[in-house]
Amino acid sequence: MNSQLVKDATALEKKILDLEEKYMKILLNIFKSESFKKSLFELESSIQSASSEDRLSFGTNPIALPFERLIHFHMYQFFYKEKKFTITKPYPSPISSDIALILGECVLCIDAKTDSYTSNAGDLNQLQTGPNQINFENKPVNGGWEATVNLEKVYGDLPVLTFFLHLAYKAKPKKQDEIQLYEDFSLLRPEHQSGEESFTTLSLTSYPNGSLSRFFAYDLVYGFKTYPELGKEKCHHYGIKEKYEFTDAKDGLAYSKIEDPDEARAFLNKSIIKNEELKYFLNGKDVFSAKVKGGVHWKCNTTSQVYKFKILGNKKNHKYVFMPAQTSTARTRVDKLKERYDSFAKKWVGHEGWDIS
Repeated sequence: MNSQLVKDATALEKKILDLEEKYMKILLNIFKSESFKKSLFELESSIQSASSEDRLSFGTNPIALPFERLIHFHMYQFFYKEKKFTITKPYPSPISSDIALILGECVLCIDAKTDSYTSNAGDLNQLQTGPNQINFENKPVNGGWEATVNLEKVYGDLPVLTFFLHLAYKAKPKKQDEIQLYEDFSLLRPEHQSGEESFTTLSLTSYPNGSLSRFFAYDLVYGFKTYPELGKEKCHHYGIKEKYEFTDAKDGLAYSKIEDPDEARAFLNKSIIKNEELKYFLNGKDVFSAKVKGGVHWKCNTTSQVYKFKILGNKKNHKYVFMPAQTSTARTRVDKLKERYDSFAKKWVGHEGWDIS
């Protein structure tokens, strides 16, 4: 965060700078309390003592739902006791976090995140967010991908603040009758870890409101977990062609298993004379390509819509398809969220982790 910009902050920006720090302290007080820790231990014990039959119904992440329920309980308990923080009404929009409360001075959004150290240790040093969970304005990523956000920055005259409470656990994957289960479940503790990088059991993160995006140079998201296809309904809504399809029978394209952007570009360049529509994707320096999970992607030069290039079928019967794609889960390194400043340029910490014992 650029502290030099604070001196020129607007009244709204100063208000949000101070509110984010204020509610970070309040939430830490709730989630680091003895009562919250006790509830976590009870949750852990319940999962550990569950019968094999019950575990069949738990799914691959047994703690996600009860952890969210735990947050709800302790949040409402706190605001019921602390009369100065009155919940005026529930947040009415379906575009929101797991918990969204309208208070007297802001809308408070909190998302519960749970990750397994056993299978997803690489995700524990970053924050993964959906389009409905943050309102930060990020610049395009990796050459052109838009970091889509749907959550509003302000509700009426109330800033919408976003926080994430993350819980790490340990569980060994196990398959039974083709159902993915787990065994040896426990909350993550220091003694469970053997790698160079260690992680805390819990962490709380304040993700900056979109009105403060300029303080972070519009640069927090560094990539995306998934790039799903846009789908028929959205294509119709935006007036975008659902797919461009080319086959070898019609267009003379020989079958080729392409997994590299340069290979795909060279392959399609050979076919541009035979396929007039390909000019929308192949245009010298304007071509956009990236090797990401799920295929090779191009940006259409006329609409700026990003398309996923896929090869469907086999050598005897195949086709090449451009399908509109979008970004989904955004990734942010938590280290970029730590350094924060209030309206007086006084430093505070926007990400804090702690262990339980």
